[in-house]
Amino acid sequence: MAGPSDAPPPSSPAKARSRFRRACAGRSNVEAGARLEFVEIETGRFEVVAVTRSVAELKGMFGSPPGTVSMAEMNAAITLRGASAR
Repeated sequence: MAGPSDAPPPSSPAKARSRFRRACAGRSNVEAGARLEFVEIETGRFEVVAVTRSVAELKGMFGSPPGTVSMAEMNAAITLRGASAR
């Protein structure tokens, strides 16, 4: 009999429905349609973590960029990296 650890990992993030008790959902900031991550804390044991942060919270975390880059400079860098990948 195959167990959960015998299943192959998904090739892409799965969309599934989960049900939580209201008390748990309220304490963990989970609302209808919320995104959840399952984190394996040890073999066969997982924690469910609500993804509640906005990408906008990243603004300012890494300091200001050293300068601006023109479209021509970006295109040149993309072309250079693309050519080196072949």
